[in-house]
Amino acid sequence: MGIAATPWNLLLGPHMLFVQGAFTLLLGFVICLTTMQMQNDWPRPYLASNLIYMAILGGYVFILFDGPNLQTLHGLIFQVIAQKIIVYISIANLAYQTFGVMTAESRPTNLTQ
Repeated sequence: MGIAATPWNLLLGPHMLFVQGAFTLLLGFVICLTTMQMQNDWPRPYLASNLIYMAILGGYVFILFDGPNLQTLHGLIFQVIAQKIIVYISIANLAYQTFGVMTAESRPTNLTQ
């Protein structure tokens, strides 16, 4: 909500603070999710997807903090394009992880004691 409530063209400082916070927290979430999946022997393709996603997201978070300056046209264009790319990759990974959960839920479990 903070990103939407602070338009970049009116409140660039607060907008960037919310963007940096959101993507940093997203990286933390995916690290925790992947750790949990590893501990529960989740299928390897879903782990691989999250590991690849973490690397890409980590690169994007680095760009957010140390990338081109937003005060230049080149820097602004670079940051905007990078943000759009990571958003689409995030949606794709989340959809894939959701498919994995739905598939796991539909499989019968072996409840031997």
